[in-house]
Formats: sequence, C-alpha cells, structure tokens
Amino acid sequence: MPLAASGNTINDSAQILPGTILGSDIAADTIDSTNIAANAVGDSEVGAHTTTKITVPLSKVGAGTQGGVPYFGAAGAPTELAAGTAGKFLKTGGAGVDPSWDTAGAIDKQSFTASGTWTKPASAVGTELVIVRGWGAGGGGGSQNAQNSGSGGGGGGTFVERVFRASDLGATEAVTIGAGGAAGALGASGAAGGNTTLGSKFTAYGGGGGAKGSFGTAVTTGGGGGGGATGAGGTGTEGNPGARGTAGNPADASISGLFGGGVGGLDDAGAAAILYGGGGGGGSTNNKTPASAGGLSVWGGGGGGGGGYTSGGAGGTSTFGGAGGAAGLSAAGTAGTAPGGGGGGAGSNGNGSNLGAAGARGELHVYLIY
Repeated sequence: MPLAASGNTINDSAQILPGTILGSDIAADTIDSTNIAANAVGDSEVGAHTTTKITVPLSKVGAGTQGGVPYFGAAGAPTELAAGTAGKFLKTGGAGVDPSWDTAGAIDKQSFTASGTWTKPASAVGTELVIVRGWGAGGGGGSQNAQNSGSGGGGGGTFVERVFRASDLGATEAVTIGAGGAAGALGASGAAGGNTTLGSKFTAYGGGGGAKGSFGTAVTTGGGGGGGATGAGGTGTEGNPGARGTAGNPADASISGLFGGGVGGLDDAGAAAILYGGGGGGGSTNNKTPASAGGLSVWGGGGGGGGGYTSGGAGGTSTFGGAGGAAGLSAAGTAGTAPGGGGGGAGSNGNGSNLGAAGARGELHVYLIY
C-alpha cells in the first residue's frame, strides 16, 4: 500500500515494511519529544541489541554548574559534586564512597598538651602515613632532709617518634599526657615523670625523680635518670653511698647511645643523652662544691641541676625539648620547662628547709599526611 501523502498520519504498522525506513531517510531534528506521546516507546518497542551505542551531544545533557563533576551516588542516581575551591584536586575514596575535593600534600595536625582524644579525619582512607611525636614528662627534684644536704635533680623525659599507616589506628585513640613529676616534700625524693601515650600504640617514657638530700660526711645523692625509648628513668637514692637514677634504655644495646636516657649524677653532673633520650639529673653530696649540672639532650628533656653549697647546679639544655630547671642555693629549685624538662634539686646551703622543683609535663603531636 502506498505511503500516505505528506502531512497525513500513518497509523498502521502493516503500511511500513521492516527495514524500509532508515536513519538516512529522516532529516536531522525532524522527530523530537513533541512528536512522540509520553511512554509510547517502551522496552517491547526496542529490539534486543538495537541500541548498543548511543551518542548524546553534551548540548543535549541537562544543564549543570560550571566546575561541577557528575557522578553516581549511593542509590545509583546521577548527581553532581559542586565545584571545589581553586587548587583542590578530585580525590576518590574508592568503591562505595563519593568523590571529594582535597588539597595536594595536605597534613592534618592534632597537638596535645593535656590528655584528650585523637580523632582520625573522616577523609582518611587508611593508606595515609601518620607520624606521632611525643615527650614523656620530666622527673621532680628532691628536697632537703637536713641542714647542708643538697638533693638531686629530676631526669628529663624522652622524645619518641613513630610512623604508622592510618589503618593501624582506630577511629579515635585516647591521648594521655604525662604529668610532670612532683617535687619532693621536705625530706623526700622527687616523683618520676609520667608517660605520654597514644592508645596502646605509642609510649614516650618519663624521667626519674631526684633523691632527697641527707646530712652526713660520706652521703651521696643521686639524680634521676633520663627516660629512654623503651623504659622510664629510675629515681636516684641517697645514702652512704647513694645510687644514680638508672637511665631508661632501649632493649637493643647497640642503639642505646642514640635512644637511651642519661644516667643520673652522683656527686657529679647528670649524663647527657646523645640524641633522643632525656638528660640525667645532677647529683649532690653534703656541702657539695661546685654544684652538679643536669644532663643535656638534643630531642629529649634536659635533666634538672643538683643542689650545691655555694651555687645551684644549672639545668641541662635541649635543642627541641624542654630545659631542666636549675637547683636552688638557699632556696627552692626551679621547675623544668615543657616538654619534658626535669625539676631542679634543692641547694645544700641553708637550714634544711629548701625544696626541689617539679618536672615539666609531656606533649604529643600527631600528623596525618594525605
């Protein structure tokens, strides 16, 4: 049957032989949505594999926002990521996570000078590096026990650095900042400094306390040992003879020189820590002249100075940690500075009522690098 004249309607499919109308027979843009009734073409009207490739010009796609990025959301529906700020890059979070904008080389830093909670950034996917740096607290200086009895300085807290993957850490981790060791009460030794921790994954150990001073011809007084990478510094003792506060050392003796703390002094200066450990506290004796200085460190806290008869021992210095406090002469010692400085001991010149000083608190910094 012949085709209907131009302008008339063909409504009988039998009037059109299969394959007689091709794409080349239809002028461009002559059939649009106004010529096709709503829902008139369904799955049954489209043969299998007849639409394996459809080219849609961008001009025919619904309008979006300049700079936005289309993507499929959780329900499978297309949506758009709004344009990011200048300099950001498009970051994938992997399967099941929407894309996002991020900053190249960004660092999330969380610092703690008091106990709290570290929270992993929501944008972390688990492969990022996390660098944790922390200091243990410094030990407190000892106090006089009798006239002309100098006391020992507190040991410095150690510095520790560890590297993790973000996946090694929980969504949150408890942070404990070591408290500075308290100065000894009259006639008592100083307290050890507390450890700084990040959950169960990281520990920076504190320094030991300085020994109390005692009057006696052959009495010696030990300074506190500096904290080390795998252990806290020991508290010194006084007696005939007294004992130095032991250094906190790594288990591997071959690297103890770099990571171990300095041993406390005993009638001499506290030992220096070569690199990361805390410096040892200065020791003392009855009528000590000259006074004994605290040990120094590069990264750990410096040791507190030991008490003397004509001068107070200087506190040990530190390049990156806190300094140890100086010992008093006929007065109380000076507190260590944060992070991790040991407290100064009490001077031996006086009526037996001089007090030592407190060690300084620890500190923690957590860097997540994207």
